[in-house]
Amino acid sequence: MKPFVKSNKNDFLDAEAIAEAVDRQNMRFAPIKTDDQLDLQAMPEILENANTNLMPRMRNLVSLLWSEWKDLEQQIVAMNEEVEQIACSDPACQ
Repeated sequence: MKPFVKSNKNDFLDAEAIAEAVDRQNMRFAPIKTDDQLDLQAMPEILENANTNLMPRMRNLVSLLWSEWKDLEQQIVAMNEEVEQIACSDPACQ
C-alpha cells in the first residue's frame, strides 16, 4: 500500500490508500489464510488455553519450541552467572 499513501501513516490514510488500490484493475491480492496457516503463526501462550482449537501436531510443535526456548534461556542465565563470578574474582575486572 506504500505507493498509495499520501503523507504520514495513520489509520484514516491507510484506509484511503487501500480504497484507492482496490479500484485499480491490475491490483493483486494475497489469498486469505487457512486455519492451519494461522496456527503456524501461533504464540506459546495458546498452549496454556486448553480450549484453543489447535491441531495436536501444532500443539506438539509449539510445546517443543517453547521447551527449547526455556532451555536456552536457562543456559544464558547460567553463563551470565559464571561470567559475573569470574569478573568479581578477577582484579583486572574490578
